[in-house]
Amino acid sequence: MKIRSLRLFTIALVPLLALGACKKPTRTRDGSDDKPATKREAKQQETDKAVAEIDSRQSGLNKALLQAVKDNNPDGINDALTKGGNPNFVGPEGKSALQMVIASGHKDLTVLMIGKGADPSSKTADGNTSLILAIQSNQPEIALLLIEKGADCKMKDKSGGQAIHYAAKAGQGAVVAALFNSGVSHQAFDAKHDYPITLAAASGNVESVKACIDAGANVNAANGDGATALIVAADKGHLEIVKLLIENGADGSIKDKAGKSALAHATAGNHLPVIDAIKATGATE
Repeated sequence: MKIRSLRLFTIALVPLLALGACKKPTRTRDGSDDKPATKREAKQQETDKAVAEIDSRQSGLNKALLQAVKDNNPDGINDALTKGGNPNFVGPEGKSALQMVIASGHKDLTVLMIGKGADPSSKTADGNTSLILAIQSNQPEIALLLIEKGADCKMKDKSGGQAIHYAAKAGQGAVVAALFNSGVSHQAFDAKHDYPITLAAASGNVESVKACIDAGANVNAANGDGATALIVAADKGHLEIVKLLIENGADGSIKDKAGKSALAHATAGNHLPVIDAIKATGATE
C-alpha cells in the first residue's frame, strides 16, 4: 500500500517539476524580465560614477583657479578658466576667484573673469557684494567697471548698507556719480540713518558732495544724530564742502540732537575759516 501511494505521488510530481523547468521568467509592466533590474542598477552605478568624475574634475579646476589667483598667475588663471573653472565658486576663505582679483586690484583679470561668466552682482560668504568689496578695497576703477558690467547697485550687505553709502563715505566721487546715474536713490539711508550726502560731507571729498547735490539730494537732510551735511562738514573742518553746501541752500540754524549747530561744531573744533564762512550767512550758535 505504501509503495503504491509513493508511485502515485511520484507520477503526480513529475509533470509539476517539468512545468516549473519550462516556466519563462516573469515580466514587468514595461515588458522586461525581473533579472534585468540588476542591469538597471549597474547602469545607474555607471551614471553615478560619471557624475562623480565630473564633479571631481570641476572641483579640481575650481581649486586650481583659486590657487592661480593666490599666486598672481595670469596664465594659470586663464588656463583654469578656459578648461571650465568657475569664477563664481566661493573658496574656503569666503571669496570667489572674481572677488579675490577685485580685492587685489587686478582690473584686467576682473574683465577676463566677467567675460568667462563671473557674476558682477555676486556676494562673498559674509554677505558683502563684489561692488562694495571693490569700494572698500579702494579700487574705484574696478567699481566703475562692475557698474558698467551690470552689477546690481542697490544690493545691500548684512548691515543694510549699499554701495552708495560706502562710496560716499570713502570719498570716491566718480563712483558716487556713476551709482546715481545707474538709478540709486540719494534718499537711501544706511543702518545708522546716514544719507549719501552726510557721509560724503564727512569724507571731505568735494566731488562726492557735488554728485549728491547734482542728483537732487536735500542738503538739509539729517542723519540719525540729527546732523545735517553742513554740521558734519563743519565739525570736520571741511571748508570747501561747507562753502558748497551754503551755496546750495544749507541752513546754518539747524541743530543736531545734542542741540549743537554747525557753527557750534566749528567753534568747538577751532576751525577758524569754517567759522567765518558760517558767520557770513548770519548764522549763530
